[in-house]
Amino acid sequence: DEVFALVEASFQELQKVQELDEQIVKDIKYRLPLIIRYNCLSVETCPELLVHPGPGGHVALGGTALYYLPSFFNHDSHPNASRYAVGDVMWFVANQDVKAGEEICISYLEHDVLCEDSNIRTNMLQMDFADQKVLDNNVSLTAMTDIPEGGEEQVTDAPDFPVVDDLVQSELMSMEPMERLEAIQELYDQATGKDGPNDEIEETGENMEEGIEGVAWFACDVQNLQILRAITLDGQGKSDEALKEWEECVKFAVTKLPPVDENAIAMQVQAALCARCVGKMNLAKKYAEAALISHDILFGGGVERFRRRYHREVQLSLRPDNGSFESGGFAALDELWPVQMA
Repeated sequence: DEVFALVEASFQELQKVQELDEQIVKDIKYRLPLIIRYNCLSVETCPELLVHPGPGGHVALGGTALYYLPSFFNHDSHPNASRYAVGDVMWFVANQDVKAGEEICISYLEHDVLCEDSNIRTNMLQMDFADQKVLDNNVSLTAMTDIPEGGEEQVTDAPDFPVVDDLVQSELMSMEPMERLEAIQELYDQATGKDGPNDEIEETGENMEEGIEGVAWFACDVQNLQILRAITLDGQGKSDEALKEWEECVKFAVTKLPPVDENAIAMQVQAALCARCVGKMNLAKKYAEAALISHDILFGGGVERFRRRYHREVQLSLRPDNGSFESGGFAALDELWPVQMA
C-alpha cells in the first residue's frame, strides 16, 4: 500500500509539470505499472532461508526488485544463466558452457517450478509470450491452452500456483513438532494427489490452502514439505529418518532444477551434515564434495569462501545432542570441508 501511494503521488506531481500535456501523463500512468510488472524480479537470499525456517524468516529474506540491466535478459524454461541475491545485491552466473553468439537467458520463474508443463509455466508468467523452447518447437500459443477441438475449455481443480508458499511454511514451523509432522503428512498426501482436503488441516489457519482430491499440486510443494519434515525429524533426534528426506530433496534439486543450482548445494549441505550425524561418513563426504564443487563453479573462492558462506548452516541446532556442533559447529566444517581441501 505504501508503494502504491508513492506511485500515485508521483503521478499527481507529473500533472503539475507544465511541459507535459494531459495525454503524456495518462500514457505514463498506463505504461509505468506494465514496465514494472514485466521487468521486476523476485529476490530470495538462499541458502539462508534454511537458517530462518520459522515465522518471519522467509519474509525478511525475500522481496521484489526492479533492476535496469537485468531487465534486458529474456526468459527461457531451460536457462543457461542463473540469478542469485544476497540482500539487495543480485548477480548472474552461467550454469553451463555458453557458445559465442548464443543468447544468455534467465528464468523469470523460480527454478523449482521449471519442471512443470508449459501450460502451468505460461499461466504463472501471466505474460503475452511463450517459452523459447516452445517457440523453437514451433508450438503455437493456441496449442498451449487447455481447449479441446470441441471448443469447450477443460476446467481442472489443480492449483494455479504453488500452495506451500512462505506463509504456509511459516505457519507449519510455528506448530509443535508432533502437530507439525501430522499437518505435513496430510498436506503431503494432498500435494501428491493421494487425498482430498482435511477439515482439521483447513482449520489450522487461513494460510492453509485446500487440497484437491486426486489432483497433485506442484512438485515444489512436495519438495518444500519434505524439507520441513526433514528439519522437524532432525530436531526430534530422528536423523535416520531425516536423512531419507534430505536425500529425496537432493534428488529433486539435482534432477529438476537447472545445472549447479544453489538450492541443490543447500540440500547437499544438509544431507552431508545429517549423514555425518548418523555415522555414515562416506555418504556425508560424498554430499560435502558435491556441494563444494558446485559452489566453486558458481561463486569461486574454493573451500575458504564456502566455509564463510555456510558456517551458519553448520551451526544450526537441527540435530540435538549429536556432537555435531561442538566448538560452534566448526568440528563438522573441519571434517567435511577442511581448509586443505582442493
